[in-house]
Amino acid sequence: MAAAGLLGGLLFGIVGTGLQVFGAAKQQEAQKKALAAQQRAETIREQAMESDAMRRRRESVRQGIIQRAVAQSNATNQGAESGSALGGAYGQVSGNTATAIGGIEASRTAGAALFQTNREVLNYRKDEADAGFISSLGQGFSSLGGAFGKSQGSLGRLFG
Repeated sequence: MAAAGLLGGLLFGIVGTGLQVFGAAKQQEAQKKALAAQQRAETIREQAMESDAMRRRRESVRQGIIQRAVAQSNATNQGAESGSALGGAYGQVSGNTATAIGGIEASRTAGAALFQTNREVLNYRKDEADAGFISSLGQGFSSLGGAFGKSQGSLGRLFG
């Protein structure tokens, strides 16, 4: 009777370890799928940021063209199209356009660095999922080893 209880305990230990390993593997798989989805979302957000930066750069250039045309129209209406004021207005428009584009590029560069950092974090989380699986596997085998160790004396007396 004691042998049946001992063997039953070992059997439950083996089954428990197997379930623990299976559960850890499923958890790791789910974590990796979630992280892959987050990476795809980051890629989409980054593409949207790049598209928005391109749109804002084009809009800044368009506004510069409009401002330049307005400056030329005003100078022409005042009879000053050949004076230095028109050149100064053109310079100011070009400066404003360049400043706007520079700000857009600075924001885009910062955004690109942030997306790169987010990708690194997601990769570290994948490594963390792998480490969690290995840790769970180790715990399962440790439990199984402990169960065998505790029962070794009883098994020796039973079968020895």
